[in-house]
Amino acid sequence: MSAARSDPHNEGTSSSPGTARLLSQTPSTDGRGAFQDPTHISFSNSNAFWDYTRADQNCFIDCPVRFQATRLKNFFPSEWHREHQIVYV
Repeated sequence: MSAARSDPHNEGTSSSPGTARLLSQTPSTDGRGAFQDPTHISFSNSNAFWDYTRADQNCFIDCPVRFQATRLKNFFPSEWHREHQIVYV
C-alpha cells in the first residue's frame, strides 16, 4: 500500500486567506517521535521550517507560500514525551 505524498505547508494554505496562521505540533527528527509511527511519510525538524520562513531558503522549494515565524522551538508536550525523548517542533 502506498501513501500519497503531500506538503502539509501547502495543504494548509490551499483554502486560507493571505493572513492565515499555521499552528503545528510536529514530531521532530531530533528525537524518536518522527520515526515511531510507520504511517508517517514526512519528517521535520526546526531547520526544515526555514524553507517556509526565510527568503534565502524558500528559493530551493517549489512553494510560493512564505510564513513569518513568530515562535519556533523544540519542546516536549508532556513529561511522558520527555521521558521517551519524543521531541516536537
